[in-house]
Amino acid sequence: MAALRSFQRVIFSAVRNRQNLLSSDNASYFQRFKQTTPLKKVATLENKNLLKWELTSAVCLTRLPLVSPYLSQLEQNYMKLLENQEFERSVYCDWEVEKLRQNEIIRAVESGDAENDAVDFQVTHVDMEDEYEAKFKEFLKNETMPDIDDDDRTNPNRKIRDSITYVVKKKLGNHELWVLPSAPVDDKETMRQCAEGSLSLHSLGHYKGTILSNAPSGYFKYKFPKEVRLKNCGIGAKVFIYSALLKDTNIFNSKQLEHVMVGSKEEDCEILDYAWVTKEELSKLMKPKYFEAVSKLLS
Repeated sequence: MAALRSFQRVIFSAVRNRQNLLSSDNASYFQRFKQTTPLKKVATLENKNLLKWELTSAVCLTRLPLVSPYLSQLEQNYMKLLENQEFERSVYCDWEVEKLRQNEIIRAVESGDAENDAVDFQVTHVDMEDEYEAKFKEFLKNETMPDIDDDDRTNPNRKIRDSITYVVKKKLGNHELWVLPSAPVDDKETMRQCAEGSLSLHSLGHYKGTILSNAPSGYFKYKFPKEVRLKNCGIGAKVFIYSALLKDTNIFNSKQLEHVMVGSKEEDCEILDYAWVTKEELSKLMKPKYFEAVSKLLS
């Protein structure tokens, strides 16, 4: 009986302590508890009741290559193989047959086996081919490409033979991270509308993109830093990524795309920098897990 009474007293004491903690008279107790308890324990305590995941839409804005990329060594070898097979299986065309006939007539006239009257043409096909070859070399010599600095990552016209992606550098708590343009989803908008708005916000309306579908193309989840987690009452963000293509990609247009002004602020996240980068460059900027999710959307 003594043991039973002792157990009952322990239970009644725990119930009273819980009621005192939740009562309005002791509302300040939790604030004092937050100040005196380690941050990790507070996060664990709030995670059970208060903290939720933040729904976020992001845009993977890509500018496709503006000119044909160079062939890899494997592609060059395969192209030569196809050309050799086509040559071996082909027959002479009319132009080649006529060129051979003209060469035979010229040799016969030069050797004295035929008269000059046998020449029934004014310009040989060989001379015409030499003329065409000279014009082609002159065309290649005068060919000009826009003077673009590939080291300028703020220029959307850099790396004209590669696909490049638009990313921004944002400050999240005490961390500076390279991420895709993203924003929390509002209750009054769809996820796609939020993605379109985040692109306009993070580029100040300078870059227009065409989103490829109404459904996200990728997904990533990450946790906020502890100081941000407690401030925003959120565990982290669940990011749904939409693929988009840059609309204006004409580098020969005299009106170049304007550069984005850095300094836009979205609530507590400040845009520190922005860049147009290739897939290889992106792997060096982003966190490995974040890049793994984004790389699946890139060619």
